Amino acid sequence: MKGTMFDIFSGVPQSDPVWLESVVGLLNARERMKHIAAKKPGRYFMSSIGTHSPVAEIETFGLLEASTQDNPQSAAKERFGVPAK
Repeated sequence: MKGTMFDIFSGVPQSDPVWLESVVGLLNARERMKHIAAKKPGRYFMSSIGTHSPVAEIETFGLLEASTQDNPQSAAKERFGVPAK
């Protein structure tokens, strides 16, 4: 397997995150994180295995409530390029 590996976690980086899985490739990891968040709303982030720095996060707490609205994706908040803390 070639490519950069990314770990996907639930929770927040600073407060006991829970590892979920590893994925090869930034775009693959981003899509997988979005898929997980769509199935179970919450906070998720991913980090590069090499640097352990968070590179993206998503929060979908309001997604269930928004599903009755015209645009359910409007409830999902994404941030990419999250600085390391």
